Amino acid sequence: MRNAKSNPLVLIQEYTHDFEHDIAHRLYEQILTPGLDKIYFAWVGSQVKNKPHYYIINGPDFLIGYDNGNGNHIPCHSTGKGK
Repeated sequence: MRNAKSNPLVLIQEYTHDFEHDIAHRLYEQILTPGLDKIYFAWVGSQVKNKPHYYIINGPDFLIGYDNGNGNHIPCHSTGKGK
C-alpha cells in the first residue's frame, strides 16, 4: 500500500464518516486526541488489486480491521470498535 503512514488517517475518516455528521467528527477527534504516534497500521497480504489482503488500524481506544481474504471482495468485511 502506497503512503502507508498517511493512509490510516484517510481510512479512519472513511470509517468514522459512516456515522451521522456530528458524531463522525466527534469520533474522529476522539481517535486522534492521544496522538498519531499511538496509532499503528499493519497490512498483510498482496498489494496487487483483487488479491487477498488484510489491514488493521490499532489505537489506544479503538480498533479497525478489514479482511478481503479471498481477494475478490466477495465476501469481505470490516469492523470497528472501541476498546
